[in-house]
Amino acid sequence: MKLYLHCGFPKTGTTALQTWLANNQPYLREHDLDYPDLFRNEEGLAHHRIYNLVESGPSAMAKVISFLFTSSSQSSILLSTEGLSNLLISDQPSEQAFLGLLLQELKNLSIDSTLIFTLRPLDTYVKSIIIQNILYEGLCCRPSDFGAHTIDAFSRAYQNISILLSSKNVVLFPYSMQVNQEIIGYILKGANGCSLNQVVIG
Repeated sequence: MKLYLHCGFPKTGTTALQTWLANNQPYLREHDLDYPDLFRNEEGLAHHRIYNLVESGPSAMAKVISFLFTSSSQSSILLSTEGLSNLLISDQPSEQAFLGLLLQELKNLSIDSTLIFTLRPLDTYVKSIIIQNILYEGLCCRPSDFGAHTIDAFSRAYQNISILLSSKNVVLFPYSMQVNQEIIGYILKGANGCSLNQVVIG
């Protein structure tokens, strides 16, 4: 059993990736990869609802993920929710340690797991998130204060990723226009030894 857990980060093309995955399930299943319907959000794209299991602890989440394998005809499963990257941004030690503990719990259940992150330079991330908030949500403070807070949070997250890297179950992709194609190619190659020749993920 092989699990790919795509954790984000936000503003790295996650919605485009999740949309493509949701719209190409037959193709993925042909390649022994399942993108389950369970735990998807209202739009049916991302597995944001699995984030609700964080409160139950890593052991409970691992058991639920194990159940997904019993109901799937594929040997590999991909779950995607950028909400999990929030755990690394958190200033709560228990949340910062969650993903590392989850990897261990999954290993105890004989599930080989890989966490996937896309890292974006902080300056372009801050610009993007400020623009998004101004257009759709409104900033709660001055842009300079919002930017400083965001940089502080992501600096903490990237430090926590460096700790996770010691588990050798973490794969990092640099943000680019082609990053989603690279992620899918990597997953399919691991799922059944083939690579994705040409897929356009907008």
